[in-house]
Amino acid sequence: MLILAWSATTSPDLTNQQERIIAHSLSDQFKACMLADANSDRELACWQDELSRQDKLLEKTFSSLLARSSRSRQAKLRSEQGDWVRHRDRVCKWSSEKALGDNLVMCRLNETILRTHDVLELMHRR
Repeated sequence: MLILAWSATTSPDLTNQQERIIAHSLSDQFKACMLADANSDRELACWQDELSRQDKLLEKTFSSLLARSSRSRQAKLRSEQGDWVRHRDRVCKWSSEKALGDNLVMCRLNETILRTHDVLELMHRR
């Protein structure tokens, strides 16, 4: 799978489980786009489109978690989400500086998928 090849070279800290989560979470639209367009400019557009889809999914999932939570828990969750955004930005900045190309988008996609997975787990723990 394309994302696994990328993640192994730019994110050596991803576990096998995280790689499976990411691979399983990629949309059919992304997979079709990547298979159809071998052009590097179009590939970047595929990654950007998928990041947009995954960002929307994270926003929807996080909003659902907030709606199910008490006010005090909402404040804590918002704080944790802010911490995650700062963490994502640090990790992805480092990743994009260490590798050539447009790894910032790819890194943000991976991190967003993993965060959505974590938020879903929080929802199911309640």
